[in-house]
Amino acid sequence: MSDEHSSVGGTFLQAWASHESFQPKDGPPDAGGSGPRNAQHDFNGEKRRNDTHTSSSDPDARLYRKGNTGARMSYMGHALMEHRNVLMAFPARYRAGCAMCCTDCVDAAADGIVAGAAADRPCFRAFLIGAQSAAPVQNSAKSFFHRAIASAICGALEVISLQSKLQELPLNINLVSETSRLLIAALLMSGLLLNQGHAASFPGTGGGAIPDNNLNTGVATNFNVSGLTGQISTVTVAVDLTHTWVGDLTATLIAPNDIARLKLFGRVGSNRASSFGDSSNLAGIYSFSDTAVLDLWLSAAAVTDLVNVQTGIFRTSTAGPGNVPAAIRSSVGGCSSYLQLAFAGLRAEQANGTWTLVLTDGGSGDIGSINAATSNLTINTVAATPESPLFVSGFETGETQVPAPAPAPIVASNILGSCTPGINSPSGTGLTDFVMVRGNGSGGVSWRVKFNDGSAVGIDQPDVSFGRDNDFFLMGDYDGDGLSDFTTFTPGTTGRFAVRRSSRRDAPLLVDLGTLGDVPEFGADFDGDHVTDFALYRDGSPGNTTAHFNILRSSTAAVTDYPVLNSDGGIAFAVKDMTGDNLADFGVQENAGGGVGQFRMFSGADGAALPIFQFGLSSDFAVPGQIVGNPFTDITVSRNANPGSGTVKYGFPRDSQTGAGDATTLATGIVFGVSGDFISQGDYDGDGLVDLAVWRPNADPLQCKYVIRRSTNTATPLEVIFGASGDYPVNNWDVH
Repeated sequence: MSDEHSSVGGTFLQAWASHESFQPKDGPPDAGGSGPRNAQHDFNGEKRRNDTHTSSSDPDARLYRKGNTGARMSYMGHALMEHRNVLMAFPARYRAGCAMCCTDCVDAAADGIVAGAAADRPCFRAFLIGAQSAAPVQNSAKSFFHRAIASAICGALEVISLQSKLQELPLNINLVSETSRLLIAALLMSGLLLNQGHAASFPGTGGGAIPDNNLNTGVATNFNVSGLTGQISTVTVAVDLTHTWVGDLTATLIAPNDIARLKLFGRVGSNRASSFGDSSNLAGIYSFSDTAVLDLWLSAAAVTDLVNVQTGIFRTSTAGPGNVPAAIRSSVGGCSSYLQLAFAGLRAEQANGTWTLVLTDGGSGDIGSINAATSNLTINTVAATPESPLFVSGFETGETQVPAPAPAPIVASNILGSCTPGINSPSGTGLTDFVMVRGNGSGGVSWRVKFNDGSAVGIDQPDVSFGRDNDFFLMGDYDGDGLSDFTTFTPGTTGRFAVRRSSRRDAPLLVDLGTLGDVPEFGADFDGDHVTDFALYRDGSPGNTTAHFNILRSSTAAVTDYPVLNSDGGIAFAVKDMTGDNLADFGVQENAGGGVGQFRMFSGADGAALPIFQFGLSSDFAVPGQIVGNPFTDITVSRNANPGSGTVKYGFPRDSQTGAGDATTLATGIVFGVSGDFISQGDYDGDGLVDLAVWRPNADPLQCKYVIRRSTNTATPLEVIFGASGDYPVNNWDVH
């Protein structure tokens, strides 16, 4: 068992002793009846206290009340939950009202789990769930008993693994007393025993030394998983690891047949300023869970060279760039990611098999190893939901759309880490990549991708068939792993998003949202969890004064409707963060009169109206992006410099923090692009600022190209040959 991040919970258990058995300690008992039953007694007005009365049939039972309920003959039950391995330990039943049993040991919470429970003082030292701070155990009772199986409250001191469903109680019933069996039955009948699914732990095999400075091979630890039923709800992993430079390492957990994968961490401390990463050491067991309260990047930064990073339970995190040239190095690493979004929903037939944890070393001179025997993988499963509808390619005709299952909310701590997420970056490097969609002539489309390596050539990737030619084509990080996902939206009576998640190799994620006429190009992080949220805009019909933004937040899996004033001819859009609260915002660009552009913006946190401002022309294209250099997303507008000839476009950025910017005269703009270009802004050099960019089609495929005005080299545009006439550059998806 781990000695970190545990919690204690308790509840009242009604004793079998009757009120009639509660007799004065001094003096004769109440007279019984003449028949086989006890005589009924009227206790109204009679003072009956635990210090003056006791039960003749159960001396340990106490008269106790909870809240506004009547007093009953009761016990208190407590059990300790160890979260790393999902174990229950030291379950016990106490006299009700025994404050000593609950609080005597809380002052030593930092010491973790008590090695045993003394017979005369069975109490615990406890960590509150998610807080790792001391508090009386009764404060965590509700949260504990709505998460754990209460059948472990049984008077035995065995460690009981939560490895069963409701109908398969997680204990050997022969180990507990008759009283304990009655308590379990009472819990079942009262509805306190919740179906929290099945949890099973699997030890590692393999492991050993991690090859130094070898990103291609690494060392693998295998977890042979069998016996799972239903589908995965959560995954945790514990890694017994030593290494003398944490910034060298990348750890990746891979499900059987590579159907799902997630980097637990990678190149910790590596960012725009440093390729080497953090020099701290690793020594001990490091566990990873979505509900953890520790950040590995912060923990590593808190200690100096040659000092071990504290062991404990950590959030998984996006990987740093590592050893890449400074000109294209980003700060994409360090944001918390999600085991749930990578692995939850895998069915038993997908999850049973060999899971693999791969450790690679990307630097030279420092070495380490993984001890597989003391590493383990814990998988929680629940009953399987009905099969998700098969993804329809669109090549068929007359198909009937089966409703997609409702998405589940993310269950995770509020430890979110810190990074600069990439923009349209399926490579995960933090640099904007080059992404095109091309029709195949049969109604379907292929996604064509060239990873951005800072050169004029790039790195071509295999084509991916995904979607149909009447879809909207989008991108966003919908699984929170730091890589942008290919996304489509199919209009219909019920609109449907489909996401080809970078962390998964099985069927796409399907989300039903919206209706005919809705515009879906507003995906952004509106709740600050580093996961893209689905969003739509529904324009008000003529004569209707109200339009609507609908946002489905990943943190709640609930849709929030934000009604806004309808603007005839207004164009809606979303921005990464216009107010500095790390939440995306949304707004409408409209005609203020005389062709003057006006922006009405709204807070992504609660839909509150932000100050209205006028900028540019109502016919301008609105291009969101952090261009000026502060934490606020700026608005840049683009228009033809000479509407008659349409030969040159200008960009006019407005600083959202200060309001500075002028789009009234051509002299204030940035000359960039030609008529017919597709605006394709993004962070192409990894410095965290958005670069003005266009994709320029041409009848000659060798002349189709991206042209990029990099913020790090505005004098010399970067040109990358890619695409063909008729393609659509997906980097254009959020230009309105």
